[in-house]
This record gives sequence, C-alpha cells and structure tokens, in this order.
Amino acid sequence: MAKASNHIDALKGKPAPVLLMDATGLVFRAFFSIRELTTRDGMPINAVFGTLKMILKVVNDVQPKGCAAFFDTARRTFRSEQFADYKANRPAPPDDLIHQFPLVVEAMLAMLRSTRTPSRSSSRATATCCSWWMTTPTCWCSRAG
Repeated sequence: MAKASNHIDALKGKPAPVLLMDATGLVFRAFFSIRELTTRDGMPINAVFGTLKMILKVVNDVQPKGCAAFFDTARRTFRSEQFADYKANRPAPPDDLIHQFPLVVEAMLAMLRSTRTPSRSSSRATATCCSWWMTTPTCWCSRAG
C-alpha cells in the first residue's frame, strides 16, 4: 500500500478532494497500532485516540472539501447473507475495542458526516461512494488494511 504522503503530494495544486473513509477499518487499525493507552480510570482509549489522530492528520494535510465516514453495524450484511463463510475465520473483536466504538462514533458524528450502513459493510459503503465520486477527479479514498 502506498504511503499517505504520496497521495497527499499527488493532490498538490489540484481542487480539494472529498475524503471517504472506512471508519471501522480505521478503528481496528488504531486499536492494534497503539496499545495500552487508557484514561486515569483505566478505560481503554487507544482506538479512539488513534482513529481521531489519523483523521485529523489527513484532514489537515489534504484539506478536503467534504468528508464522510462509514461504520459497520453488528447486523448481518448483504455480503454475509450471500456468502455464509464471509469473515467466518475472523475472531471476535477484543472487549477493549468493542467498548471504544460508541466513543469513536460519537466523536466522529461531532466532527463530520458519519453513518452506519445497516446492510453493507463499511468498506463496501466506502467503495460504493468512491465509485460514485469517481466521476470527479478530486476524489481521494482511504482504506485501512
């Protein structure tokens, strides 16, 4: 995967892009990248801190004209209904991560347009929006993974 700085450098001198994010993927990436960050009371906040730090850096560097973040829901998705083994080999998320999702969602709703996609995974919703926005050359998409 190319470094984000390469994408940012490629945008210099071009119209402001729209930033579409697979927020669920970013939360997982942040959780496993920053370990053992807690509040004074011992509540884990590593995923919250890391996710917001990544988003604020990209927004500051890219200065998009708009942002949208997409979250998975706990429900079954269109893809899992079509393919029973979809994500079957993935372990359940750690409890310390599950408890941080509502905090991330709350923070992102305060910062930018965010949505949960009831029948689509967040990566699928992000890809769909990217496909829609590809009619304009000012789209820059971020995918964790």
